[in-house]
Amino acid sequence: MIIKILIIIVVIIVIRTIPIVITIIIMMMMIMVLVVKIIIILIGMLLLLLIMIILAIVVIMITTTIITIILIII
Repeated sequence: MIIKILIIIVVIIVIRTIPIVITIIIMMMMIMVLVVKIIIILIGMLLLLLIMIILAIVVIMITTTIITIILIII
């Protein structure tokens, strides 16, 4: 009898906790997705910054070379 009562209590507890566990898992998944999205956005922004810096350096190099060529010609 005691064992049956214990089994019933355990089953009730498990049935009660399953939805909570599922919701916690779903929340964790959502948080993970958000974190991944934020990381991807940050990486994208960093790549954009790097590209812009490289473009700026290239433009500066080109302008300086043009200016030096003009000065040499003059």
